[in-house]
Amino acid sequence: MTVLISLMLNYFRMNESKHYSCVLCKRRHTQKERRQVNDETRRLLEKYFAIFDISESAVICNKCSHLCYKKKQNINTIAQSQRSVSDVYNPPVKVPRPQNPDRSPPSVTLAIPSTSTSHSYCFVCKKPGPKLIVASTYARFRAYIQCELFVQSGSRCCPCHIEDGILSRDALEKVKATKSSCHLNRTSVLELLQQAREEVLKKEGKRVDFDDPTCLSDSDYHNLTGLTKEQFDDVLTHVNNIRPTKTRSIRTCLAILLTKLCCGMDNQMLGTIFNMTKYQIRRAVQSARKALMSDFVPRNIGFPHITREEIIKTHTRPLAQHLLSDITTAPAILVLDGTYIYIQKSGNYTFSRRSFSMHKRRPLLKPMMIVSTTGYIVSVLGPYLA
Repeated sequence: MTVLISLMLNYFRMNESKHYSCVLCKRRHTQKERRQVNDETRRLLEKYFAIFDISESAVICNKCSHLCYKKKQNINTIAQSQRSVSDVYNPPVKVPRPQNPDRSPPSVTLAIPSTSTSHSYCFVCKKPGPKLIVASTYARFRAYIQCELFVQSGSRCCPCHIEDGILSRDALEKVKATKSSCHLNRTSVLELLQQAREEVLKKEGKRVDFDDPTCLSDSDYHNLTGLTKEQFDDVLTHVNNIRPTKTRSIRTCLAILLTKLCCGMDNQMLGTIFNMTKYQIRRAVQSARKALMSDFVPRNIGFPHITREEIIKTHTRPLAQHLLSDITTAPAILVLDGTYIYIQKSGNYTFSRRSFSMHKRRPLLKPMMIVSTTGYIVSVLGPYLA
């Protein structure tokens, strides 16, 4: 009987030793998935999980062991970040603000005529409409410069009154002041000062500005380029192959070429006028010439740009038809004549000799002009050397 009891006890002990439960998750794991609880793990379990009375033969699974060490690292990271923040951050010292009795009020009244501030109708023509746009800060600044009239912030107008981002001439003539004074706050005053500063800095580096529509008048355009402002804008619509740069725009590039053709200035003088270097003027002239030859010239000069019937109907005078044609036929009548274009003496010796005319005693070129009887230029042959 005693032997039987001892055998049963040994059997239960053997079965008990085969099963090991994790001290944290209470699950049974295989031998590869568990490890013995060491002193460091025991301290972590007591500190963060409040598990005490851990036996010497207790085991912990790999997952719970990683959880203990991860808990320790997270707490250490949080403590370190709090220490770094506490070391860097210094609360600002509150300094009492000095009281300035001469400080300007937030809104001042100035004796400057101003417009209305309604959003329901146009401040120029007083027409109501749903398609109104808000006048930009620059447009209001230009209106004040040209008319000494302050347009209130948020004022709206019809889209037809805006040209190139500013009020058109007709709009400036139509706009009327509704008040003899205006109220300006600090934001409005700062906007005016900022716009004035930007305008001064913009004009500081330019002597002749073709990009500003209000800088040059029609007479200035005609004196420099030989074209009116309307004609210049018409030529500009046919130029598309010029790449704008930081130093010049497409409009300035075309103006440089036309000024050179009209006034005959050299590149150094043009550089002084347009505030550019000689090499920049040379590249601008070359780009504008190529663009005009590819886009503008084929559409306005040469035999392919006009038909024979159009010359007969619109570019032939009745007197020429009566003298040079009969009743049954209506031929195309053209006039061919050679003319002179006087040039300066070239530094190239060979070209200088070939372009010098012994008849006129000066260098020149000879183009052959083909025109209609009304003076319309159909084509140009040449130019030929003297």
